[in-house]
Amino acid sequence: MTATDTPTSPNSAPQPQPDTKSHRATGKPCGRPRKYPEGVKAHLKAVKAEKRAQQAATLATLQASTPVVPTVRPLPPSLINVAPYPTSEEVEKMVREGGFDLTELGQSCACATGLLSAILELLTHKAAFAATGLRWSILHLFCAWSSDFERLYRAALLKLDEKRVQVLREAAFERAVVGAERGVWFNGVKVGVENIQSDKMAELMLRGLDPSTFGKVDGEGNQQAVQVNITL
Repeated sequence: MTATDTPTSPNSAPQPQPDTKSHRATGKPCGRPRKYPEGVKAHLKAVKAEKRAQQAATLATLQASTPVVPTVRPLPPSLINVAPYPTSEEVEKMVREGGFDLTELGQSCACATGLLSAILELLTHKAAFAATGLRWSILHLFCAWSSDFERLYRAALLKLDEKRVQVLREAAFERAVVGAERGVWFNGVKVGVENIQSDKMAELMLRGLDPSTFGKVDGEGNQQAVQVNITL
């Protein structure tokens, strides 16, 4: 052994040098692995979304298991002391055949159907309001509460027009045939009455009911029926 030779022992053996290259150069991550590879913010967002889904599922389960009790609309203060007008069989038939659902009216349903019955029986809104103690604002309130009642009211108006036409036809016939009473006066004193028929009304009815016979003749010799427009 020479002086330049060094003893070889486990402690004096050369140790491997640690790799000092950065993780970008080696392609290996440095340090310990990340707890949330997708990132902390993304992880928290996913946890919140999962909690919301669980809460929605729990709420849906409770709603499905709990029976829904419909709330009955109370009477407005203006109708507390108002007795409902009797509902006619005609209105009941319209509700039944039309499939109208008036449950949204609540306790006001009897007043609403009674008002329609009064309109169809008395033929005017003014007379119906006087008989029922209601007014236009209450009718508009019923229509706002229930769309089915609004459609029922529109259907009732069509029937009302049909009834008005029938009443006018009968009144016109009475005026033309039977006549109307007119007082007979002598020296400023009423001494009696007499029935005066309306020839003009009789002529109009004949032209309308039998235009082929009593209609006016146009320039070409054709019969024309008279047309009378009545706005109520």
